[in-house]
Amino acid sequence: VLEESCRQTVEWHNAQPDAPPIGVSVNLSARQVAQRDLPGVVAEVLSTTGIDPASLSLEITESALVEDSEGPVETLTQLKAMGVRLVIDDFGTGYSSLSYLQRFPLDTLKIDRSFVGGLGAQQESSAIVNAIVAMAGALSIDVTAEGVETEVQLSELQRLGCAYGQGYYFAAALPGAAVSKMLSQRYLWQDRLGPLARRGQATATQSSPQH
Repeated sequence: VLEESCRQTVEWHNAQPDAPPIGVSVNLSARQVAQRDLPGVVAEVLSTTGIDPASLSLEITESALVEDSEGPVETLTQLKAMGVRLVIDDFGTGYSSLSYLQRFPLDTLKIDRSFVGGLGAQQESSAIVNAIVAMAGALSIDVTAEGVETEVQLSELQRLGCAYGQGYYFAAALPGAAVSKMLSQRYLWQDRLGPLARRGQATATQSSPQH
């Protein structure tokens, strides 16, 4: 899955070399993070596909970081040294300890959709998202909101200073060919995002654009 995701991303980039860089996110399980040969596997895929390491984001859950903290520290440090981006998926639904934010070389927190779904209707959801955005900003970590489905949610995320979002408001999960067509119309569909920062990205498991 990792190799095919990177190969497809390189293909998309080569089709439109003058467009902004395209990135891809690939989910890793806790078992994969615990495997000591993971950096070697990733390095081989980077070499085989020729993808820019900065275009690859590896998404992991909070539980994968605390089950065996010493192993992941070494593994993620090696991956970070390669230039890939490290992302915490479903942030806010796992362990209450935030010490791993200091210990691991993380680039992005993805706010779980359970918090995004209440934006515009529940003050508590806005408060939680605002706190995550502020904390991440203080740590120089990006924030992506998952499960953006309505314009109201998008507007609230913009108000709270969340730079990135993904969800059905932008596009449903799509096969590669459909994503290729969307990318060819990049400057048309980017306009609808307004002031929310944009990053052309696709998840490996869903081929769902992240903006």
